[in-house]
Amino acid sequence: EPVAVTVEPGKTTQRMAMLRPAIRITGQLDDSVPRPVAGGRVIVQTIPPPRSETAEWALWTDVKPDGTFVIDGWPAGRPFQAIALTDRHIGKPGSLPPRFRRNLLDNSSRAGRPQVFEPDDSGAFGDSIVIAMEPLVPVTIRTHDLNDQPLSDVRIYSYPNVFWWNWGSQVYARWLPKSIQWLRDNNATNKRESLDEWRKSFPAQFLTRTDSDGHGQIWLPPSEEVIDVVDDRYELPVFLGKRHMKIDVTDGVPIDVTLSLQPAGTDRLGEWDKLAGVVFGCSTRQGQQICALPGVREKMNEFARRFREAGGQRDPKLMAEAYRTVADAFDSAADPAEAAKWRVKAEEQEALAASQP
Repeated sequence: EPVAVTVEPGKTTQRMAMLRPAIRITGQLDDSVPRPVAGGRVIVQTIPPPRSETAEWALWTDVKPDGTFVIDGWPAGRPFQAIALTDRHIGKPGSLPPRFRRNLLDNSSRAGRPQVFEPDDSGAFGDSIVIAMEPLVPVTIRTHDLNDQPLSDVRIYSYPNVFWWNWGSQVYARWLPKSIQWLRDNNATNKRESLDEWRKSFPAQFLTRTDSDGHGQIWLPPSEEVIDVVDDRYELPVFLGKRHMKIDVTDGVPIDVTLSLQPAGTDRLGEWDKLAGVVFGCSTRQGQQICALPGVREKMNEFARRFREAGGQRDPKLMAEAYRTVADAFDSAADPAEAAKWRVKAEEQEALAASQP
């Protein structure tokens, strides 16, 4: 337990600290994870009890092929929060026991919350704890340039987060902490080297490179996630101020995503950006034209509200409706050529919506 120390200038202060034996906790991933388990790791962190000043502690351990793991050197009697990841499964989002809720943040995050385990009256955790798991979802990604030619060797990544109950967030299971090792590394250089070494224990999981056909695949948890591109040659166009794509990952439903990439540094407006200019601000020439028409601005405001409520601007049904509204507006403005372009876009989105389950 913490020992209070009062430090006075020019004096050496001594305090006695009582050490208690640590405990060993055994556990396993639930039966939804096929054996043998590949790439498995478990990360655990303490949870401060109400009004406690007890120091925090963290460690990680690997998962054996039979799905079991051992947590060595855990402070006796301390509850903990845990996450787990394998090559194809992730820990189910946990909930916070009522007795912690006065002290710790409990929001409505869809994914990435740790599971919480509490000791019994003796300070132990029983014979074996079980971490509930769920499958990751395959996301197939196809990349092409503005001429519809496939792009190979493009680095694509995502960064699902874990939201720890008592502090911030981090990429899920990417940082593998061991408090004892962190304390022993007594300077910044050693700490950086240790951190790099921990990261080498497992390859970056939410990452892929496209093959010669422009295809890649990553596995993501059921949640709203982000796909990003890192490449010296090509980049995603800016959309609503951000250079990434949001996708809604649904449990058990594989996803196909197509990324149309532009040459790096060109910042050309893509079709999404043109629509955004129309719907969200009428900042483009086309947007200024149609927003000047009676009643169009009201329709655009309504679409802006619906896009934001949908949580993703690329819903094909909503996009098709918005495109048709823009086409009708250009018809009213006696610009049939521009109207025809937007109507084609609407038909493309309708076909995409019809192809989805």
